[in-house]
Amino acid sequence: MIPQNKTQVKNYLLEAALEYVQKGWAVIPLAPKSKLPYAPLLPRNAEGKPSWKLLKDTPADEEQVRSWYEAEPNLNIGIITGWQSGGLVVIDIDEGSTKANVPQTPVVWTGRGLHIYTVSPEPVNTTKYAGGVLKGEIRGEGGYVVAPPSIHPSGEVYRWADFMDPDSLPLADFQEALTKVKIKTTKAKRYKQPLQAVITDTDPLAPTQTDKVLSLSNKYTNTLGTPYPTPHELEEWAKREDVAISILQASGVEGEIQVGKAFPCPFHADTHPSAYLYKGNTDGKLLFHDFHTKQTFTPIAVYVAKRTGGDLRKLNKSEQAIWFLRFLVEQHFIKAPRVIAATLPAGTPASVKTVYRGFVQLLSLRKLYNPDQPETAPYTRKFAQQWTGLSERQVRTALTWLFKTGYLVKVQKGEFVAGGQGRATIVGLGSINPKR
Repeated sequence: MIPQNKTQVKNYLLEAALEYVQKGWAVIPLAPKSKLPYAPLLPRNAEGKPSWKLLKDTPADEEQVRSWYEAEPNLNIGIITGWQSGGLVVIDIDEGSTKANVPQTPVVWTGRGLHIYTVSPEPVNTTKYAGGVLKGEIRGEGGYVVAPPSIHPSGEVYRWADFMDPDSLPLADFQEALTKVKIKTTKAKRYKQPLQAVITDTDPLAPTQTDKVLSLSNKYTNTLGTPYPTPHELEEWAKREDVAISILQASGVEGEIQVGKAFPCPFHADTHPSAYLYKGNTDGKLLFHDFHTKQTFTPIAVYVAKRTGGDLRKLNKSEQAIWFLRFLVEQHFIKAPRVIAATLPAGTPASVKTVYRGFVQLLSLRKLYNPDQPETAPYTRKFAQQWTGLSERQVRTALTWLFKTGYLVKVQKGEFVAGGQGRATIVGLGSINPKR
């Protein structure tokens, strides 16, 4: 529960911001006692100007939020609405709030009205409305709201209504809440533009092709609120030259890479170019051919071998999918849904953090491919070594600590894992407040 007492606000602003991040909501720093973003702490765009909108593409993590409050302890908190925060849509009532028919959903008392928190399975525009006695704004895509326990310019504290905070009530459906509130005239519409995965120009591996954007399905995962590619769209990514070239560049291939033209093999000390990239005859996917072994591999197999220090081998279907998704996400081709996990305590060894974050990342990527995937996964020591780049001893010690403290739990034993890793225990996340 987030403290509501005004005298406690200064001490709990950071705790509240961290709690919102743990809920999967994207936050931004607002100036003290203000609704405006705090420019000194905002990331800067290509023109060198501070912009809170960059935090939509790359949401702040807990470490970044802590750094904000170290720089300015009195910051107000903003929550970005829309798909960045799991489909969050806030009905902002500025006038007539005393006559509003409030649904059973989290509600905030602002300096002069109400913020009614809802969720939408489809994007909703941020837009003003006016009708009858109610006036205000629908905060969805492209917007943000000031969150408790921020301080209103008037000096009032934003606070959750009694027994109507996010810990007490689930978010109501936006359309149902809109009907319940009885907003008679509204311009709230579904978001018309397709959500896009953008490759930033600052990324050193960004494609040089003009086609830098692939529109993804204009839909959300069922609860996570992040646009995800369908299996068909993933197949299309595997056919893109810019993606394949980026993978090989990240794998250490030097010089210019062109489809159908030989280049130096990253696995051999070549006198002459001995590898090339070509398009498969049957499905159009890009493939890597090694003249030395006379074998053909997918580009992501090359990447995995170079990243893990293992042999170049053909990946099974599940390995191919998870590593390909990881590359696409880490290189900003697509976005992955957030998985809410407990925060590790201060002083946790770096290797434990790496193994834990690796598992959370694995869950996120599995959700990306299949949004109905349960938040569990096989997590063998061997796989964790490859996935995190740590030694067997470091992984073993880290997993022992995480299981002992309850941050990870063993859900089921004995699932068969493809790729020669035998049978593995199915692992899940522990409680948000595990034992320490």
